[in-house]
Parts: sequence; C-alpha cells; structure tokens
Amino acid sequence: MRKLSILLLAVTLILTCCSSNDEFTDANASIVGTWEMISFNSSGTGTTTIQMLPVTFNINANSFNENYQLIFTENPNELTPQGTFGLTIEISALGQSMTETIEDAESLLPISETATSDWSLSGNQLTLMTNGETVILTVTELTETNLTFLVTIDEQVDVNGTVVDAQLSGEIDFVRM
Repeated sequence: MRKLSILLLAVTLILTCCSSNDEFTDANASIVGTWEMISFNSSGTGTTTIQMLPVTFNINANSFNENYQLIFTENPNELTPQGTFGLTIEISALGQSMTETIEDAESLLPISETATSDWSLSGNQLTLMTNGETVILTVTELTETNLTFLVTIDEQVDVNGTVVDAQLSGEIDFVRM
C-alpha cells in the first residue's frame, strides 16, 4: 500500500492538465521574483479491482515544514527551485486508513529539483523546459503577492500489475518574498 500511495502522489504531481480560468491574474502582476511555498493540498479518489471486486479509496495529501522557494528571473527567463518540504498522505478505503509521511517531497514536483528550467508564461499556462523535457503548469492565481498552480490527474496507473484509476486535484500556493 505504501508503494501505491507514493506512486499516486508522484503521478499527481508530475501530470498536470489545463484549466480555463480567465480571472487568474492581476494585470500588473509579474511572476519574476522569489516565491515561498505556503501549502500544497491535494485530494481525490482511486479505484481498482481486488479479487474481482471494485474498491474505491480516498487520497489526501498535505504539505508540512514548507521551506521551499521558486526563483523566477528574466533575461534569461530561468526558474531555480531551492529548499524542502514534506507531505503527509492519507489513503482511506473500506473503513481503514493509512498515513504516510514523506520528509523531503520536493522531488515529486513537476519542477526539476536539480536543474534550472527555462520558463515562459502565456495566459495561465506556465511552460517549463528542462534538459529537453517540457512541463506545462496551470496558474490559477498570479497577483503581486500570491502564486497558485493547479495540479490535476485523471489517469490509469499500473501498480505492480494492478490497474488503478486515479482522479485527483490539488493546489500549490506560494507568496512573494
């Protein structure tokens, strides 16, 4: 069950989808600067079949010990992450729950923890390019003081030969330093 919880969280953080939100930004706001994480919260459900019976479970993940920053520069447009944060993951199914704690969870984000990324922002789509790989994040809020990314997933995941359908959504909130 531990591998399942970590895998589902990793997939949640890695895979992001687009969302339409036309009122996400302050016209004068710039993403350039240093942003401090204040929270990451995600919730959703997963379903699988165990011994020919469908099983649905709830998943919740919440951050703790947030000491994680994103530093956006321009000319060149580069994003440098630094710091750490932890996650508490709770999975509930069939009247049982399990809690998993990950002390250093920054590696689960869709942002490279070891390399600087090139970035571009078009509307509410933040595109990050790192070592030939592209990640697109949906920005749901960008003001002079707040930055929020939406993370969603609706995917089938193979966990050791068991197919899990996962539907999760969450937000990662930052404040300008």
